[in-house]
Amino acid sequence: MGHLDIAGAFLLDTLIHELRLKKRHGTPYYLINKWRCTVEKQQKSAIKMIKRYRPVAMRDLIAEQLIEANLALMGPGCRYVTNVACGHGGENCFARELAQAVSQKLCIEFIDVFERLPVKGTSHPKTNKNRPKMKLVQVPRAPILLIDDVATSGSHIQEAAAKLKQHNCTVLPIAWCGP
Repeated sequence: MGHLDIAGAFLLDTLIHELRLKKRHGTPYYLINKWRCTVEKQQKSAIKMIKRYRPVAMRDLIAEQLIEANLALMGPGCRYVTNVACGHGGENCFARELAQAVSQKLCIEFIDVFERLPVKGTSHPKTNKNRPKMKLVQVPRAPILLIDDVATSGSHIQEAAAKLKQHNCTVLPIAWCGP
């Protein structure tokens, strides 16, 4: 599997691996892992470190978990992979890196569906109320796997999935971790 850093090893030991369906404003999405209440603050700090330093071994392990969930939920039905709109994470946010890794491992096409959001700082549910709405730059014409790294409130993945569904897209939204 390669070398995992200390933050990655901590997360693998402490996150609760449990594929479950969540909903936000009527839009369903799936979460693969959830916080462990007793160490949630430390888990969030570890995720920030991973998103900052991007260890390849951890990215690949997360991609494998996303693939496993996709196959369990939809089988080989998705023809494309994309990510929620990048914003706070920069031009090549971690969710985009994960989506590209999943695409490569599944041998299906990665496509940029959303325009990058012009926001700075960190993503937080209280500040996300004021961020610009996501805009599509292309509409996939086949089932698409929509990936987010962390879905704290679920607002990003819900908005992205809803935007795709407005254009009659079949979408499977999955986030790696959340509450």
